[in-house]
Amino acid sequence: MKVKDSFSSTLSSKGQVTLPVKIRKLLDLREKDSVEFALTYDNEVVIRSKGYSLKDSFGAVKKIDKTFEEQRKISKKDRLEKYK
Repeated sequence: MKVKDSFSSTLSSKGQVTLPVKIRKLLDLREKDSVEFALTYDNEVVIRSKGYSLKDSFGAVKKIDKTFEEQRKISKKDRLEKYK
């Protein structure tokens, strides 16, 4: 595996490591984000942003107080207006 850049960190007594700022920015990581550690067959560790699951997104979209058919009519009307 080719190495583009190298960073170091110290392992705490609890087995924790602080990811360097440049790595956190590169992976767009923020507090409480999950990371994945993948071990290659060459015993190298790859750190990846775990991303988001559907469960993580729960509540991100406001509830619609209309029936499916009402919302469908509104969407159809909006599309017709948009593509006149």
